[in-house]
Amino acid sequence: MPVIQPTQQYHRPPLLEGELGYFGYEAGVILGPWPIDLGDLRLDRIDEYGGPWNVTAFTGRGSSTPEIAVSQRPTGHGAWVGDRWWAAKTYTIDGAFEGENPADRFYAEQRLIGAVPLEGTDMILWEETPRKTHVIPAGEVVIDAVNQYAFTFQLQVQAPDPFRYSLEPFEAWTGLPQQSGGLTWATTWPAVWDGAQTSGTLSVENEGNFTAYPTYRVYGPLDDLLLSLPTTGEQLGVDLAADGESLSEGEWLEIDMRRQSVKLMGTASRRRSVRGQFFGLPPGLHGVLFTSTTYNPTAHAELVGFSTWA
Repeated sequence: MPVIQPTQQYHRPPLLEGELGYFGYEAGVILGPWPIDLGDLRLDRIDEYGGPWNVTAFTGRGSSTPEIAVSQRPTGHGAWVGDRWWAAKTYTIDGAFEGENPADRFYAEQRLIGAVPLEGTDMILWEETPRKTHVIPAGEVVIDAVNQYAFTFQLQVQAPDPFRYSLEPFEAWTGLPQQSGGLTWATTWPAVWDGAQTSGTLSVENEGNFTAYPTYRVYGPLDDLLLSLPTTGEQLGVDLAADGESLSEGEWLEIDMRRQSVKLMGTASRRRSVRGQFFGLPPGLHGVLFTSTTYNPTAHAELVGFSTWA
């Protein structure tokens, strides 16, 4: 077998726009039903150097495994059901690559081995609805040579966060309702809004099949705020005034529903001022209401989230 030299063939430049690769296809042409991005590696397509990456099998499109704590009832039929979680999710990708020469094969192998570093990378599934997740290595990258020009491969990756998300976020913005006031901060939740007949509404849609947990930014000036979801009856209030504080103009609170955190300017915790409960957005259309005990035309709220699939 000839020794591969680091010539121009090894350092094959990316294709120019409209230029054909060595199999006669432009970069990006889809070769099969599983176009997948692993970081910068484009699988089941012609890559940017003109080489074909075929995916022959892909497992992991279903849901992750549920972890449910179940214990037998000591004095009766059935069991007690405790905490319930979704486990980390594993994906397995099988495929093949064929180069124009041995250098192309070698270079493609190195790209495959380095596609998923230890710190992880984003994996995008280009299906009817494109979705993404963050994956880390879950085992050896197996490469078997077919000949000097081609190889087959298998790699496993794991998503510590088992959910898959839309590529683009859903976003919304609203100010306070022009009629405000009338809320008495209750010791029993949910609170009742008596004063306002209308409210600023953050209208969004979770197009997935699982609850999404967006992040909110609320800008002052205001002393307190209430976020509520009429479709479920859930409410989250932040009563800064009860702790002798307020949100000045130019300041903002970051409310992360997934992490269940409230931070002033994204750093200083204001978790102690929370009243009610953190909540997510189930699949479908929603209008999150943003209100306060007082009205200020400058105060407003922003919402950013991603449609979520199990």
